[in-house]
Amino acid sequence: MANRPNPRGSAIGIMLFAAGLGCAAYAIPDAVLAPFVRWNAIVGFPAAFNGFQMQSALEALLVFTAAILCQPLRTMLTCWPAQLAGRLSFSLYLVHFPILLTISCLILTRTGGSSGASLFAILAGCAASSIAAIAFERLIDRPSIGLSHRIRLTARREATQ
Repeated sequence: MANRPNPRGSAIGIMLFAAGLGCAAYAIPDAVLAPFVRWNAIVGFPAAFNGFQMQSALEALLVFTAAILCQPLRTMLTCWPAQLAGRLSFSLYLVHFPILLTISCLILTRTGGSSGASLFAILAGCAASSIAAIAFERLIDRPSIGLSHRIRLTARREATQ
């Protein structure tokens, strides 16, 4: 009974997910976010929020709440492409900007910004960023995580002796 999807929860989850994607696609006007930013200044959260950070937090809240409420969305997030995206997200975050910037500059300066050059620069930059992220995850991120686990286990063993 607990594993059966709740149709009302799924419908609300889908709407929240759509709202989260909408927030990510379009900037919420500062006038809408201003009361929340002022409230944050009064409450005094540890981090100083501006409108962009507030919108990013709202997007994340909407998407995570949608995943909690909507069983089909949870199922979709457990498939291998979603898991791969999660595993590569940190590596992609680290490498995408310099790669995209470099490739875009190279292509656009050599083509003089000709028709189609922007699309080619985006596609080439995304492909190169993805390849670099896979290499970074396998060669640096995974071994670093393994090393951190070994250090933690060693420290625990030494603390109990």
